[in-house]
Amino acid sequence: MRQTQKYQVKDYVLKKQSNQVFQVVKVFNIAGKSFKYRLLNLKRLSESAHRESEIERVATSSEIAANKRLLKEKSPELEKIVLTKIGPYQDHWATVYVDPNNTWSVGGGRLTVVMDQHVGSAFFSHVSQPTFKAFIAQCDAGYLIHKLFHKVEKWIPVEDGEEMIAAIAREKLSHIRECRASGEISKDALRELYDELKECSFDSMSHLYDFLDEDQRATMNVIFGTDEWWWHGEPTKLNQVYAYLESMLGSVIAEFKKLSEVMV
Repeated sequence: MRQTQKYQVKDYVLKKQSNQVFQVVKVFNIAGKSFKYRLLNLKRLSESAHRESEIERVATSSEIAANKRLLKEKSPELEKIVLTKIGPYQDHWATVYVDPNNTWSVGGGRLTVVMDQHVGSAFFSHVSQPTFKAFIAQCDAGYLIHKLFHKVEKWIPVEDGEEMIAAIAREKLSHIRECRASGEISKDALRELYDELKECSFDSMSHLYDFLDEDQRATMNVIFGTDEWWWHGEPTKLNQVYAYLESMLGSVIAEFKKLSEVMV
């Protein structure tokens, strides 16, 4: 004769906000795992509310159905995805951990990305996509860098003369042409500054300011439109760490797009 599955039931009493309100939680222990089934609020003190009991009995049909429903409602398990031959030169790897969590929204979850020298993790609670993988697939690399590696800046201060020249060419070239056309700055002054910058290195903008002579400082003042260029709005360069993460996370997003297409 087939035996009916038995459940161990425990009633716990938890004190709530007032001395007169208690909460009874029925917990079913099934195959070594505990599942909460029902919550009851008792508005008056009673002996039954204080008593903790352990009994073994035949489960009712409603309890069996409730436990099956709880099993179906459990969050999906953590998934591990290993990516190889990705990054700037297609010679890097990344291990991605996908942990869906529908506590706040259906498509929520935690994303953790482990790389050779960088590890980032972030929880996304309120998302509009139907699945967590679909959410990651529609993100862009810049957004994921901001969430997973929020301390990594895209632009950082220049550190030597060649980087300063590159920053000036990138940010001030049109302004220099206007100044040359108006006669505000001469070709010789630009050449003198260029020759001085290309050989120098410095720890900060104030260090560079001290390194230049009066004429070269005057040329820098014209280029930047202020004599306080060394104090604020300092020239920047692209952070290579950011560029690396942007390439790596771009590959991660591409993989999630493939997975989303397969799911559809």
